[in-house]
Amino acid sequence: MALYNRVRHREAMEILLRLDTTRDDSIRSYEKAIRFYLDKLNQTWE
Repeated sequence: MALYNRVRHREAMEILLRLDTTRDDSIRSYEKAIRFYLDKLNQTWE
């Protein structure tokens, strides 16, 4: 939250997305996609 409040949104999101906080398989099924996008949060595709 401190990073987010200091307008370091990308860094804050990267840290949150790296956390392993669930055992729910329906959420964990997205793990590969989340890991792929970690360093591409500001990138857009057409």
